[in-house]
Amino acid sequence: MSVLAIVWFGLAALLFAVYAVTDGFDLGAGVLYGLTKEPERRRFVLATISPIWSGNEVWLLAAVGSLLAAFPAAYASLLSVLYVPVVLFIVAVLFRALGVELRGKTDSPFLIRLFDFFIPAGSAVQAWAVGLVAGNVLVGLPLDASHNLSGSWLFFLNPWALGAGFLSLAAFTLHGSLYVAAKGEGAHRDATLAFARRTFIVTAFFLVIDAVGFPLFMAARVGGLPSLVVFVLLCALAVAGYVGSFLELRKSRPMRAFAASALGIAALVGACAAWLFPTLIPSTLGAANAITVANAAASDRSLSTILILAGIALPLVAVYTAIAYRSFRGKAGQAALHDD
Repeated sequence: MSVLAIVWFGLAALLFAVYAVTDGFDLGAGVLYGLTKEPERRRFVLATISPIWSGNEVWLLAAVGSLLAAFPAAYASLLSVLYVPVVLFIVAVLFRALGVELRGKTDSPFLIRLFDFFIPAGSAVQAWAVGLVAGNVLVGLPLDASHNLSGSWLFFLNPWALGAGFLSLAAFTLHGSLYVAAKGEGAHRDATLAFARRTFIVTAFFLVIDAVGFPLFMAARVGGLPSLVVFVLLCALAVAGYVGSFLELRKSRPMRAFAASALGIAALVGACAAWLFPTLIPSTLGAANAITVANAAASDRSLSTILILAGIALPLVAVYTAIAYRSFRGKAGQAALHDD
């Protein structure tokens, strides 16, 4: 296992964490949109994410692209074996994009109702599918010696992975509601904070359920002591993040609660990566069938070349994201709201 392969493993984990933190809050806002009945509040929720949601999706492209470039064998097996949830995720992305982009550009009552369905449905399915895919990877996939699926294609509906899907849905909804509350004032802010407090209880419930089920469903670890130590530290950091989010939420400080929620999400993604390392995709049919950093990595020459390209492209994406957030910082004003 080369140093470059290890670097790319860490970089891929970082990109997936950034995606979860950034796109996570606008997915959560989309779910909040569907649970909000008042037209004015709906317009406000949509106004908070409309300028930046598509930019957040860039981090997904960067994360998946890093997996394809650095670990093509893992990318191929992941997308082929988890074909159904991956397609479900892609369809949800398309529906949400249609809803967010076209909701304010039509006067047709039928299309307005349709887009009002697309936004929360696409957001909820996408948020749930993220956890479902991650949960299945942690549990392990039924891979044979050729890294192909062995057995029923419904294997992905295992209890822990389903629970991980509901955890990601709840965590992203909490994350999004905190963001919307931070962008609001007055009645909008107070109503969203009340929703966030209820959502925190649901998130904490699934965190506990998944933590209890963790030792029952996980594939056997193949990593050493260093990765186990990192895993424990990141789990502790995730707990600290959510405890901090709860305390700030009680004090009605949504921006600080949002920052703590971001820490919790990023730490959870990092903990998942630490648990897996040096495996990329465990196999439930035996450790010999697992896809690892060593047997899935591209050649060192390819890894060094794409690392140079990533060193150029990723800072540009980060600068773009920072400029977009800075341009739309502050409270969401009434002028930004879409008309019915």
